[in-house]
Amino acid sequence: MKNLKTSRSKIAFVFSLALIIILAACSSTQTNSEGDGSELDVVDTELGGAEIWARRCDKCHYSRPTETLADYQWDVVARHMRVRAKLNGAEERKILEFLKSGN
Repeated sequence: MKNLKTSRSKIAFVFSLALIIILAACSSTQTNSEGDGSELDVVDTELGGAEIWARRCDKCHYSRPTETLADYQWDVVARHMRVRAKLNGAEERKILEFLKSGN
């Protein structure tokens, strides 16, 4: 019985550590050099929507094919993920343009 508790503790520790690493990777940002308090992601903002989408969205979860949601649904998803993934406005607009181009 003692070995079972020890094994569960080790599994819980490893799972917690993995979760922390994944969450930290999803929120890596840099402060804007203009000092206005906004943040820039490490992804190059000169990339197109498809490239930003592939780099940012696939980092944390499987991305849906663009044709799976209607345009108004992508609007909701993009706004939600802007907050969750700390996307800047330019990234959100480029990703949204790409997602809507699949419909």
